Amino acid sequence: MKKVLFTLAMVLMGTMAHAQSIDKFISQFEGNNDAQVVRMDKNMIKKELGNDSNDEEDRKLAEKADSMNVLVISSNKDKTAELFDNTLPDLEKEGYEKMINVNQDASKVKILSKTNETSIKEIIIIVSDNKQRVFVQIFGDIKPEEVEKMVQIN
Repeated sequence: MKKVLFTLAMVLMGTMAHAQSIDKFISQFEGNNDAQVVRMDKNMIKKELGNDSNDEEDRKLAEKADSMNVLVISSNKDKTAELFDNTLPDLEKEGYEKMINVNQDASKVKILSKTNETSIKEIIIIVSDNKQRVFVQIFGDIKPEEVEKMVQIN
């Protein structure tokens, strides 16, 4: 019994450590003049993406998302952009699966996810170019086919 409890405690500690590293990554930019951090709960997401949007995919995402964290670095000043690039956690080592990776000219887009058997529980979107860096973390219960519709490349 002790072994089972110890094993369970170790697994939970590892899971919590992963969540903390992303939260720590985002939090380090709070108060930085070159960065904006927005944390939204379900009600705020529905208000911002659901009710006010003409885009059907935005409304669907708003219905499925439980919370969202957004970090935008709108300046390419060396220190802030370098801090972003150098402190971004290695998400694949933290259990995220790469869904999409696009490199076009100076722009890079990466979408990663954490899933269970039937749905995506967390999506991370990272966009960077010469002018800005964007990090979006979405928690929810989203079907993989819904994400595919949202990110179709024409």
